[in-house]
Amino acid sequence: MSPLSFTLLVRLPDGHRPQDPGWIDWRDAERLVPQAVYGDPHDAPPYKRYPGTRDYFAPQVEGTLFPPPGSPSAGSGRWIRRPVSWWVAVGPGSQPTYELAVDLLEIVRVELRPHIVYGVAHLNLVGPAHADDMLDCSSALMTRYRATDADAPSFELREAGSATQRLAGNSPLASLTKALFGGAHSNVGEQAYAFVAAPIPDGVPQGDVAAWRRALAQGGGLAKAKATLKREPDHDDHRMVRFGSTLATFFGRTAVHTYDEDSSTALRNIRSYWAETVLFALIQHAYIETYAIELARLGGDPLRPEIDDLFVRWLAFRNVLWWQHPSFTTPVPRQILRRAQNELETELLYEDLATGFATYVEARRHRAEDAESRALRSLQTYGAAFAVVSTSAAVMQVLGEDYVDTAEEQIGYVVTLLLVGLFVIVRVPHWIRRREKGA
Repeated sequence: MSPLSFTLLVRLPDGHRPQDPGWIDWRDAERLVPQAVYGDPHDAPPYKRYPGTRDYFAPQVEGTLFPPPGSPSAGSGRWIRRPVSWWVAVGPGSQPTYELAVDLLEIVRVELRPHIVYGVAHLNLVGPAHADDMLDCSSALMTRYRATDADAPSFELREAGSATQRLAGNSPLASLTKALFGGAHSNVGEQAYAFVAAPIPDGVPQGDVAAWRRALAQGGGLAKAKATLKREPDHDDHRMVRFGSTLATFFGRTAVHTYDEDSSTALRNIRSYWAETVLFALIQHAYIETYAIELARLGGDPLRPEIDDLFVRWLAFRNVLWWQHPSFTTPVPRQILRRAQNELETELLYEDLATGFATYVEARRHRAEDAESRALRSLQTYGAAFAVVSTSAAVMQVLGEDYVDTAEEQIGYVVTLLLVGLFVIVRVPHWIRRREKGA
């Protein structure tokens, strides 16, 4: 088994669906990836297991990550592809130095609008590698390069029997994502997440393991990692959590899993369950970011009707996706989800958005109450006018019986009362509206 493996979680364009016929529905996974019973010691790469072999995730979370059968127009879906003889060649210089085998590709499309989509690429380093080789390979793959950087790495996608694709430019992850999945989100380079799994190399002194692990995740080199931990020895302690033989360290956009036993045992859960938990955290974060951007765009007129639709979508997100206990059978996913959210600062963004929507709802309530009050005042005004006319009519009836002798006098009284009532009906509401505007 490879000494170094990557599970890349990369965002694709919203609504993206696979176009190549090589993709199949995840429910047919056994055609490409034999599904052994959980715990089978004879598991083989790509170490990927799908629902049906173990009830790991809570039903609502499993339904998001692994959509059940639906109509052809359903918004969600998951597709897999196991390429035959595909490799990603990377290197820090002009010529790629390291070759990563493409074990398995997956596309996950979420049901809620705008149908956020993620691609999952399982890669393995081909051949043996020393500790420094692992750092160089990880750095070339995971470093975020600026457009002005002149030392961007070399990327190539090699397919047996096909011409090699040279992936040039300062956004190598964006180019790689497009080549593997047929599309890439505009911010894929900044939002990509990687699970890096590696055994602790024999050549790394025990005192340097923490720095080596940090360098593997951050891509800044071993010297820089040592300097960081020398200034603050406990710098990464809050990021660490141990799962059996695997020590996981969570950074902003990388999770490093180091182990010191058989790789098949260590890698089984990383790809099948732990990376899926982080994928769920990324989906949550992406939706919250999307809603925050839309709310800010509509915020110039905070009570405009378009916000009603956004608020409904926000409520659907809270009902469908905002789950903090992804599993009812094991606490491990909850620990992973919490650490991923902490590094992404998802909770802070969620609280800001929740406050914005709460303020919006309160403003809408006040507007509705004001409208009801105005309607009630108008009703009272018209009721008063009706009361004046009714009372006057009653008085007229009495006068007609005892004090008004002629029909002409009765008609005159009736006309006078009608004019008074008309004045009350027309002028008093107008006067009230002027008073409200003046206030």
